[in-house]
Amino acid sequence: MERFRFYIVIFAITFILAIVFSLADAGWIVDLVSFLAFLASIIYFLFSFEEPPKAKKLLIPEVHNYYKSRMNNYTNLVAIEFALLSFVFFIIIATTSISWALTILSLWFISIPITYVIILQTSKNLEKEKLVNYFSLKFPEYEFVLLEQIVTALLLSESLKRYLLLQNLQDKTDNESLPLEKFVDTYLEYLKAAGISLVSGEIEEINKL
Repeated sequence: MERFRFYIVIFAITFILAIVFSLADAGWIVDLVSFLAFLASIIYFLFSFEEPPKAKKLLIPEVHNYYKSRMNNYTNLVAIEFALLSFVFFIIIATTSISWALTILSLWFISIPITYVIILQTSKNLEKEKLVNYFSLKFPEYEFVLLEQIVTALLLSESLKRYLLLQNLQDKTDNESLPLEKFVDTYLEYLKAAGISLVSGEIEEINKL
């Protein structure tokens, strides 16, 4: 959400600058400023300039939660949205005489509610998405579908008490060979890690360990 707020703020600033430059009869500056601002905001929105964690470091729950909170289906959907907006932009520019600035600002304005809806929809499943991915890394010997069922059962549990989580899994599984205690411990460990916020640069330091 922090990047989304930044995206809106840059739009507001660009809109004000566009009005100022238009009143000063500097049309080409309006086009250039609008284009560069929109491009910069998209790059900031979609791409992380931090060093990604090494594969084995993703087994650290704090690192996994930090990374997957930024790289997930939300990012992919927003990337698709911006690709479509770029296509629409070039179609409008190629077929009409509308200025670049007006086109960019209009598409930018339209993208804000669309992006917000994407954030709301993907955030509903983000916790499950992260947990299933972490379980698949932690327990690669088990099928993805099985791990997804385990995570779903854990998330639907009404209590975070270990013995109740374990009992809930036992009631919903008939395979006695499954390491249910390890599943529960991993789940609780991840939830605890999710409450720890890493700061920029810590991933690079963790990679060196």
